[in-house]
Amino acid sequence: MYIGLAHGRGAKAEIERGLAFYTNLFWEASKLRWPQVQLLAKEFDDVIRAQWPRYYDEIRDRDVLDILALNVRSEIVFGQFSDGCTSAYCAGKGQTYSYMGQNWDWMEEQKANLVQLTIVQTGLPAIKMITEAGIIGKIGLNSAGVGVCFNAIRARGLDKTRLPVHLGLRVALESTSVEQALSRLRAAGMASSAHFLIGDATTAVGLEFTSSTFACVPVSDAGCIVHANHMLLPHPGIDEPKWLDDSAPRVATMERNIRAAGQLSWEAFRTLFEDETGYPCSINRAAEGKGEFPTLFNICIDLEKRAQTDLSLWLLPSLKNALPRQPSRETISPPDAIRGRAIDPSTSRLQLGEMSTETIDNRGPELLAVNIFFCALAGVIVLLRCYSRAALVKAFGLDDWLMILATFLIVMQAFFIVYCVVSNLGVKHGTGQHQGTLDKQDVKAALKYWWFCYLFFSVTMITSKVSFAWFLLRITTTRMHSWIIYGASLCTILAGTIFFFVTLFQCTPVSFYWDKDLHGKCLDMNVIMALAYLYSVLSIFTDFTSAVVVRCGYLVRFKDPDFLCENASTNTSRSITHTDKWEGATTDIAIWSTVEMGLAISAASLATLRPLVKMAAWKLGLSTKQTTSARTPYGASNTRGLGPSSANGSTRFDNHVYVLSEFTQGTTKAGQYTDWKVGTHATAYADPQKESISDHENHVINGSTNSQENLNDWPSKEATEERKEYAAPKRDILRRMNRH
Repeated sequence: MYIGLAHGRGAKAEIERGLAFYTNLFWEASKLRWPQVQLLAKEFDDVIRAQWPRYYDEIRDRDVLDILALNVRSEIVFGQFSDGCTSAYCAGKGQTYSYMGQNWDWMEEQKANLVQLTIVQTGLPAIKMITEAGIIGKIGLNSAGVGVCFNAIRARGLDKTRLPVHLGLRVALESTSVEQALSRLRAAGMASSAHFLIGDATTAVGLEFTSSTFACVPVSDAGCIVHANHMLLPHPGIDEPKWLDDSAPRVATMERNIRAAGQLSWEAFRTLFEDETGYPCSINRAAEGKGEFPTLFNICIDLEKRAQTDLSLWLLPSLKNALPRQPSRETISPPDAIRGRAIDPSTSRLQLGEMSTETIDNRGPELLAVNIFFCALAGVIVLLRCYSRAALVKAFGLDDWLMILATFLIVMQAFFIVYCVVSNLGVKHGTGQHQGTLDKQDVKAALKYWWFCYLFFSVTMITSKVSFAWFLLRITTTRMHSWIIYGASLCTILAGTIFFFVTLFQCTPVSFYWDKDLHGKCLDMNVIMALAYLYSVLSIFTDFTSAVVVRCGYLVRFKDPDFLCENASTNTSRSITHTDKWEGATTDIAIWSTVEMGLAISAASLATLRPLVKMAAWKLGLSTKQTTSARTPYGASNTRGLGPSSANGSTRFDNHVYVLSEFTQGTTKAGQYTDWKVGTHATAYADPQKESISDHENHVINGSTNSQENLNDWPSKEATEERKEYAAPKRDILRRMNRH
């Protein structure tokens, strides 16, 4: 599927032009409208989906019937498209050299829609080929040294239960030897007629076939095979009407030139395809003048000069009397990906020649470093949170125990640690590396750990966000705000749960995700992409609304600058730009996912470290103890009183509480409330070494009797007449103290 995705995006313009070209051609040649062509192509849909699901997945990225029609065009109106061509294989005595190549002749309009593709797949040879955009199998060479050329043949007969011609070319290009290619093609059977010239460094064969027959053209005594657009061998029961008058003359001309050349050098072999004898019905139809089906490109392959893991391309400036120029280097594509590039119209010969191994960057260490850093950062911050809550504030309340037991803090961190461990194991087995450099077992292991990372990412993000939501519930005083938090938490849990189970069961069986040797199927990638787009839209929408509306509401409500630091977690924006180089695209996703989780856990815990920071500042002499400001016990659950209620209904202070609030006392004033006090602004703190609460004027209140009634025991108005006076109801004072 990823191959088809890259092909469709990288060659989108060429595919669109190709569809327009064949839409007109089907109408001109067969009077078929494109919807009719799609219906004919649909007859191959079920067979390809069932027997060759990997190919079906590759062509279904966009409108599957459009791409399917391109790939079965030879079967829809077999024999009416005369994309004639001449192919040849030549080997020296004792296999001192092995060359193969061909000219591909077709309509000039399609030249701009040719692309050269590099394909790398797990457990299969890498492929370089020239093809029409949208068609997944054509003419080329693989990293095992197997080359494939193609000649169209017009013979009656069609079997829609067998392998279409262009998919057959892909099967041959995925083989590791000539013998394996023949075996696979014979086993599958071919839907229509054509000729494949298949060669490697040791041998070659010309495979002629129809919908019911196979015949192999052997290497001649001169060490060559030459083929054009007619059958060279008998096929009993097959009706082959006369088609291209120049097909036999082209074969004869090529064989004559080979015999005259004797032992061929590489340069001499390439010049064989420049012959213009009998133009325009010649081997080379790219000469000046008007021809119905000109030569669009030439491909020459040196089967001896290749390596196992890399390919190189040489583009020559023209076909006629072309001289080699400095090769334009192209490296192999990344795992399970494909790169497409349109053939330059000024070039018409492509040589797939000597290959050399090129080192491909390993981005695994980058992912490993990010995993270690953020795992350590999040772990340290969570430990400091626990210390601050348990040892300093001494407010490890019921909700804290619930968070520990219900996986809001400790288990949240454990999930992230497990994610990092699994991700690092993936790095060990090849995450961040090119699949072409890995053995099959390492690829399977890396994919398995990648799958586990999906799951632990989902669980980590759910628990970290719910943990922060619980934190926000502690400091809200309005029911509406609480319901907003509950609603956001519910949406987070639902979205994360859906993602978790979609990821868990995206393949059937589950292990088919990492082991393609099994029989199975995976969820349509469009479903995954749709979920990703949906979550992205929702994230953007909520970011805008929460930033402008919700936060402003909180600031107006509380008038407290601390809320400027409320950000719980960071929704990391990951932009994976589509480029020709897919190396590291998935590594970037893994890196930014780790960053997102690490920041979410860290940010959700930073807000609880204020007492620890204040204590550290006091210990270091950066602040004085008298200016220490703190809040009501962080673990307090009573939102309407100052603390837990006693048996007689009175409200009692915690003995070790930092308090910063506004106190009132003085004259009683009638009004809505029976107790109005005129008093002063005072700062009080709890000394951990004493059983008391002191203000900065050294007025002492016994900590064991700090009830609401004891407010009258505070200094009188006469003792504080130099201070700023104001009025406020006692009940509002208590609520304000509790909120802080």
